[in-house]
This record gives sequence, C-alpha cells and structure tokens, in this order.
Amino acid sequence: MTLLQVKELDVRYKTLKGELKAVQGVSFDLEEQQTMGIVGESGCGKSTLGLALLNLMPPQGKVTHGKILLDGEDILSLDKEDLRRVRGKMVSMIFQDPMTSLNPVKKIGDHLSRRCGPTTRTSPRKKPWGRRRRYWVSSGCPRTDSPTIPISSVEA
Repeated sequence: MTLLQVKELDVRYKTLKGELKAVQGVSFDLEEQQTMGIVGESGCGKSTLGLALLNLMPPQGKVTHGKILLDGEDILSLDKEDLRRVRGKMVSMIFQDPMTSLNPVKKIGDHLSRRCGPTTRTSPRKKPWGRRRRYWVSSGCPRTDSPTIPISSVEA
C-alpha cells in the first residue's frame, strides 16, 4: 500500500530578484515499511522538499503545483490541527543543525539502529545520554525513561 505519494511537485520562493524555482516536477511513491533518503548537492532543493512534505514552508515559499498524499490525505489541504496530528507521528524530518546533525563518517543505518534499537550500555556521563535521548525522540522512537539517568538531568 502506498503511504506517501508525491505527484509533479513544484515549489517556488519569492525573492528580491524575482521567483526562484526550488523544486520542479518531483514525483515518487513510498510504500509502507519502505525507507527513502533524499541526497544531492547543496542548494538542490532537499530541505525545501522536506519542508513541503511537512507543509512547513516559510512565508516566501509556496507549493505552486502538484499533490502530496499521505495515506490518501492531501497534506497541502489539511488545517493546523490535522497537521499536528500527522507531523512527528506519520512524517518527520531530521533538520540540518550542526549541533544535532548526523556524523558524516558513519553510515545512516548505524545512526538509526543506535537511536531506535535497544540500549543496554550504561554510562556515568550524563551529556552523551542526553544527546542520545534527544536523537531518540527526534527520530520518532517512543519516549522511554532511562533507569540510569533522571529525565531532569538529561533534558536540562
């Protein structure tokens, strides 16, 4: 069953120099249990595509053509309440923040398996555990409390 379907998506930004075509004619289907990564050169539209999929476009950006169907629902026509229901639960994005980004030396599978897999290692250092917990939650894994580190010290 198709979980995410993107059809002929175009995204444009209004700039001082005119309109910028950031994404043009993107189409793909993503089936249940299928994983997809979006890669490309800097400035090619990866982040814009991700923002469009979450309907999080900044005011100067706009989806000008196409459809984004998530489990049959048109993401672009959902109201704020319905978008909150969908974001994080059904679709999410790992943003490009240097303080929380993935290690480019490691394979993506290593990052995700460490974030969503069982954790048995204990450590007296609280900072790495806090970072791991934030990654765990931001990756959409269920929130669990670590028996070795109190939540207040991790999230501080």
